[in-house]
Amino acid sequence: MSRIYTRPFAEYYDMRAELLTRNVDQELEFFRFVFDSFASIQVRAILDVGCGTGRHYIPLAQEGYDVTGLDGSQNMLSVLKRKAKEASVRSRVLRKDMRDMDFANEFDAIICMNSAFMYLLKDEDILQVLNAFHKALKPGGAAIIDIMNFISPWEGTKRI
Repeated sequence: MSRIYTRPFAEYYDMRAELLTRNVDQELEFFRFVFDSFASIQVRAILDVGCGTGRHYIPLAQEGYDVTGLDGSQNMLSVLKRKAKEASVRSRVLRKDMRDMDFANEFDAIICMNSAFMYLLKDEDILQVLNAFHKALKPGGAAIIDIMNFISPWEGTKRI
């Protein structure tokens, strides 16, 4: 596990994530749109891969979804558990690297947000995780994976 995920880092990450939480309502609206439009089953059970300190986990749980969080950092999960308790939502979290997922037909949807998928740098790891996502989903489920486009900030800028 990377050394940057110390307890102080997890607390700092959470403070920064709180600034981004202003958009979480729009993100949840997007999740519902994807669930309604692309999942052929009713979405109730969600796996939040790379759940971190709970930016999406907690609001989804508050909406009544059955959320399971997965993250490789115990410090991030500790912050999530504290926040879940404060929000009066159940926390079901697993400390596990997404490359080591071993679920089978357990979830109606998977979300992998905040560019967590971009931690995968090898083609074989990417394929392994995508296959694990497919295996973890119930037939008719949906997966949402966000990936940062590092080129977009420079589009339209003048090149020398």
